[in-house]
Formats: sequence, C-alpha cells, structure tokens
Amino acid sequence: YRLFVNSPHTADENLCFDYIWKDDDGAIACSRVMAAGYPILSKKWFHVALSVNENSISIFINGDNVITESLKGSPLLESGKKLRIGMNQDEGLPLHGYVGMLTLFPRT
Repeated sequence: YRLFVNSPHTADENLCFDYIWKDDDGAIACSRVMAAGYPILSKKWFHVALSVNENSISIFINGDNVITESLKGSPLLESGKKLRIGMNQDEGLPLHGYVGMLTLFPRT
C-alpha cells in the first residue's frame, strides 16, 4: 500500500492510494484510487483517513468520505515487510511535510 499526494505544489495535488492486488488467475497488478477534486495544499493541515475492507477502499479528508471504490481483486499483503511512513520500500522519496498524529486500527 502507498498513500501519497500526487504532484505536490502543482494544480494536481490530489491524495492518491496505490495498492497491489491479485486476480482469480493469480496475475498481480497495481491500482490507484485518487481523491480528485480535493487538493492537499501545502502549509495547511488535513485530517486523512483510509478504510480498506474485503470489498472496497474509502478515502476520507477532514471527515468527509471523498471517494469509495470497489477493490479490483484480492489485496496482496506481504507479512514480514516493514511499515514505512513517508518513504518507499527502497527507503527513497522521503516525506516533505509533517505527520502530526498517526493511529492504526485493525478495523473501522
């Protein structure tokens, strides 16, 4: 999973969520859910929440459900991988901003 702001400091500052999934035939793909029309502006705080269940993905910004999409397949979760906040798995692309508070819940 990857949650990020697309093209910071441009007109396309939308919140995006990428996820890897597997179809019924075992093929692996990556899909993106984008909260278009809800720009994440610099120098302003936003409350962002993400809900993923067996059927759908929802993105909330400042308490508003801005998008819900059905999953395209079974999310591919790899155990034993590190959880990284603000960087990719290769430890590149650091977060250019602040995380004020982070809470993870096993269910909504």
